Formats: sequence, structure tokens, C-alpha cells
Amino acid sequence: MKSNGKPLSDEEHIETLRALQASDGNLTAAGRVLGINRASVRDRIRQAEKRGLTLDPKRIDPLSQEIKISQPPPNETIEELIERKKRNIGRSLEHEQYASLVPVEVKEPGPIGLCLIGDPHIDDDGCDIISLERDLKIIGKTPGFFAGHVGDLTNNWVGRLQRLYAHQSTRFDEGLRLMEWMLGLCPNLFVINGNHDVWNNGADLIRFIVRPSPTIHQSHGARIALRWPGRQEIRIHARHDFAGSSQFSDTHGHKRELLWGHRDHILVAGHKHVDEARCEPSIDGMAHWLFRVSGYKVIDEYAKERNFRPKRLAPSVSLVIDPTQKIPAEQVKPFWCHQTAADYLTWLRGRK
Repeated sequence: MKSNGKPLSDEEHIETLRALQASDGNLTAAGRVLGINRASVRDRIRQAEKRGLTLDPKRIDPLSQEIKISQPPPNETIEELIERKKRNIGRSLEHEQYASLVPVEVKEPGPIGLCLIGDPHIDDDGCDIISLERDLKIIGKTPGFFAGHVGDLTNNWVGRLQRLYAHQSTRFDEGLRLMEWMLGLCPNLFVINGNHDVWNNGADLIRFIVRPSPTIHQSHGARIALRWPGRQEIRIHARHDFAGSSQFSDTHGHKRELLWGHRDHILVAGHKHVDEARCEPSIDGMAHWLFRVSGYKVIDEYAKERNFRPKRLAPSVSLVIDPTQKIPAEQVKPFWCHQTAADYLTWLRGRK
């Protein structure tokens, strides 16, 4: 190959090889560096091969004649890479299978209580922390009573929303302390991450807080199978929200899940800060309880701005779950007064 009518020198071919190496073998990129087109780069490489020219470090870089620089350890072989990928997908599939329906063994033969806690946003100035503390302490002092959280434990503002920290009296670090205090007031069956919780890797902070206990902690949602010895299992599907909405029902997404997804006994979500409770029968005699819980953020400037109508029954709802009941609708009994639920649960567990 010639340049301006003259054959290219060995050094010019070496320069082409250097440009190709720096461009990770991309002919077009090497051509841009050299000011020539892709075809010319290819021709130069062929000519270099014919001449037997290579990127010999001693020939290219005189520095290597004076010193020797140690090279990094080699990467794993393709066989090792494939084996690692196989191990990873195997472990991931096991976790996915576990998360599809988490088995929970109920050791006591009697009923249990479960309080479904809506979005507390505990660091927000609009959180009714007085009612939240009262309700969680009732759960904590009642044997067989547990809490289930459906998400948005704190505001955890992110991005442009971080400006909203200027409008609340609680700092980010104080919100974490409040969340840890809240989760320590009673035993928690599950904690679901809401959209606020997953911002800023907040889910990792929740996982760190609940790690000493066997609490089920998952993002977005969890399905749980409560299993008593010799009794029918009661399945719970808890999500921060279910897909689907309707102006006629705030549990429309729950109903959609029953029709096209899993058919569980209890479906609960939060997120929208409204309440609704329904009991839906199925043709096989199964009773499905659908709940949306409003949570403890009772003053909401965003709701006022968007003119959302307040629809509240109570910040949370307590369920007494008794698999021994013959009537399917009686296996789950809701209470909006948690002390009444605790008294009923205690009486029920004390019967012979």
C-alpha cells in the first residue's frame, strides 16, 4: 500500500496496529484516529501481516527495555465463567421459588392475630405517631399477635423530592431511628418495601434493621402460607399495591389478581392512603378477603393539592385468623379496633 505514491514504512504500519489496538479492534474507530477510512485500515493491516509486523513491546516502547512492569492476574477462563453463571442462576432460581410462596409454620394449634399496617411515613410531620405507637404496643403485649407492614415506612425523599426535607422537622437519620423504633415495638411477620422504601437503596437499610429476626422482608410484595399442623393453610398476598385501578373500587387490583393471578385468602395493599374491605366468595366455597389500608399519614399536603377525597376506616386493620372455623368467611375476622382484636384473640386462644 502506498501513501502519496510511496510505499508505507514499517513504522507507519506499526502506527496502524497501535491505533487498532487502542480502538479494541474497531476498524472504523482506528480509521478516525489515523484520518483514513475503514477499507484503508484493513489494507494496512494486511500489509503488516505480510511483512510479519507485530506489536512487539521491545520494538514499540523503548521503556520496556529499561524496566519490567508486572501484569495483572489473568481473568477467569470461559469455563470458570460459565460455571459461576450456572451457580448464580441456580441460587437465584431457588430464591425465586422460595419467594413465590413463603411457608410459615404456626407452632401453636390455635388462632393468631395479624395487624395489617398501612403506610406510616413515620418521619413525616403528618404521621399520627400517637396512634401508631398505641396500636403496635397492643400487638406487642398480646401473645400470638403479629404485625405486617405493606410499605412506605419513611418518606425517604430522593432526587428533586429531597427538597421536601426542608418542609419536615425530622432529618433523614432521625427517620431511620424512628423506623427502627417502630419495627421493635412488636413481632413482625412481614415487611414489604413500598416505592418510597426502595429509593436511595432504602430497602437495604430495612433489611439491616430486621436481620436479627425471622421477619419476611421483600420488595413490592410477598405471598405467605400460614400452616398449622393438621389444618388448612391460610394464604396471604401482601403487596404495596396491586396492578389495576377503578373509580368504583379501591380494591379493583385485588379483584383482578383473584381473576387472573393467585387465589389467596387475604389480599392486602396500601400505597393510596385510602381504606376498603371486601369479602369475595369463589365457586369452590373459598372466601377471599380484600383489604386496602390507608396508613398513619393522616395529614397529606399532596392529597390536598390533588383534591383526593379522604376515605378512611382506620389507619390499619387487625385480623384474627382461625383455620378451625368451619365457615370459610369466619376463618378471617377483621377488627378496626386493635384492643378488641387482642381481647378476642386472647379469649379464643384460651378456650379449650
